[in-house]
Amino acid sequence: PHPRTGAVDMIAFMPLSDADATSLRVELETCESLAMRAGRAIGSAGFPVLLYGPRKGRTLLESRRGTSFFQSVNANSPAAPSLRFPSDFGPAQPSDASGVSIVGAMPYVTNFNIQVASASLAECKQTVTALRQEYGVQVMALPHEAGTVEIGCNLQASLERGCPPTQTVLDFVKRQLPSTATVARAYVVGLTPKQALDRAHAAISGEPVSWET
Repeated sequence: PHPRTGAVDMIAFMPLSDADATSLRVELETCESLAMRAGRAIGSAGFPVLLYGPRKGRTLLESRRGTSFFQSVNANSPAAPSLRFPSDFGPAQPSDASGVSIVGAMPYVTNFNIQVASASLAECKQTVTALRQEYGVQVMALPHEAGTVEIGCNLQASLERGCPPTQTVLDFVKRQLPSTATVARAYVVGLTPKQALDRAHAAISGEPVSWET
C-alpha cells in the first residue's frame, strides 16, 4: 500500500511549467496564496492541515515527516494517523476517520517511471545514484513484476535549473544501465506540465477534454 496521512492526503498548487523556480517566483507566490485559502477552508471544516512551501519554510517531505505518513505502511506502527507538528489550520490532532491534509505550493512534479528488464536491483541502484547526481531528481529503484526493476523519478525544477525532460532522463538511464539491460516500459503517471496546460486551455475554450492519462 501507498503511505498516507488522511482522506484528503496532499494538495499541491503548482505552476504548469518546467522552468526553474526562480523564474516562476510570481507564479509560485500565487500558488501559495491559493494553498493558504484551501488550507484555511479545510481547517474551517474541522480537519487539521499542515502547510508547506517557501512561505511556510518547509518542504512537502519535511511536512510529511511531521505526520505518520512514513509509518503508515509499517505493520508494527499504530494504525491511527498522528501529527507531531502544530497544525496550521483546524484542530490540533487528526481523527481516525479523516486524518490530516498537507497543503502547499511547489514547482510542478512529473512522475516518470522506467521499468527495466535484465538488470539486477544493485545495477539499477547504481544507475539511480548517477541520475540523482546528474540532474538532482528524487529517484529510487524498487523490485517490480516479473523480475524487473522499476526506476521511479520525481522530475522537478530547482531554484536554478528547470525540470529535465523525460526523454533526456530516459536516454541517460539507458546509457548508465548494463548493455544487457532493456527498458520494458517508460511512462508518465498523470500529466506533464505541457499536457496539463494544453488541456486546461482547451477546457477554458469550451473544447471537449479528457483528463484520463
